[in-house]
Amino acid sequence: MRVFLGSLAGDTSPVRTFTPLLGAELVLAPGARVDLDVDPAFEHGVLVDTGPVTLAGTELARAELGYVGVGVDR
Repeated sequence: MRVFLGSLAGDTSPVRTFTPLLGAELVLAPGARVDLDVDPAFEHGVLVDTGPVTLAGTELARAELGYVGVGVDR
């Protein structure tokens, strides 16, 4: 994982922001599973570079953007 904006899973980017943005790259092995604690006050998106990836029960293909609304903490 590489955090380039904000903080995630104990890693914090050195880039200064003026809003609570989060940006991270996760590179996973095929078949891997990851659950991340996220702030439930925010919306979250996952952009798939290579896939497929399953997000919250929905399969996403390459170049698709998955969305998770407020109220979700993982």
